[in-house]
Amino acid sequence: MSNDSPQLYLGLSTDNWVVIGSSILAAVALLLVWYLNGFRPKACTQIDGRGQRIKVTIRNRGRADGHIDSVSFIKPTRRGKEIAQRYSWHGTGNYSATLPGNGTIRFVAQIPEGCFDDGTLVRVITNGKQKDIRPKRMPSNISWRLDDVLPRPPDTTS
Repeated sequence: MSNDSPQLYLGLSTDNWVVIGSSILAAVALLLVWYLNGFRPKACTQIDGRGQRIKVTIRNRGRADGHIDSVSFIKPTRRGKEIAQRYSWHGTGNYSATLPGNGTIRFVAQIPEGCFDDGTLVRVITNGKQKDIRPKRMPSNISWRLDDVLPRPPDTTS
């Protein structure tokens, strides 16, 4: 009994297919390791119940060191445009830092007077990539101290 349907024959032996398959698997594994070893920051933000302070936590999920270019606070306007506003924490304006592999950095920002407006966004820029994050509002009885910072600066009082 003959089979008249056309068949595709590539002329490759089983050994050739095993080599091709293992090469593809090795390339996928190499790309996965390269991705996991990179700088992969993830930011989490919270605003206290009174709107006076915002806590920003940035965790590097990768193994490589990286640089946080900027953390700023954005107030949306009525026309839908965003205007960057500077808020101060520990006497500085804009925040930037180096984040080690598998490291975490946390700081609390407070504006000099008043409170953060509703709709305030936290803009985090790392490696030229910008991400705007809306802080999660906490209950009104939760607030943070301004010295709630990780990693802590060395103690020079002793």
